[in-house]
Amino acid sequence: MPTTPASYETKDLKRLKVADLRAILESKGLDATGKKDELIEKVQASANDAPEPEPEKSPPAKKPAAKETPAAEEEDDDDDEPR
Repeated sequence: MPTTPASYETKDLKRLKVADLRAILESKGLDATGKKDELIEKVQASANDAPEPEPEKSPPAKKPAAKETPAAEEEDDDDDEPR
């Protein structure tokens, strides 16, 4: 499959086979039906509508785990012992 540049020129797309144009459209999740001229228009439209790629972001820094505070010791309530 041919590489997909950011912008397409009609003369370059006309050199491609219909199967290649369909593969480009399918890889973008677009409708790949129609005649060659229609496919070329769809590929060009998809290149114009494509959002700019976002710069890679570094993963967020991990916060240190919260330290567990010792729970207050509960009084030993034995119901078995008379008071």
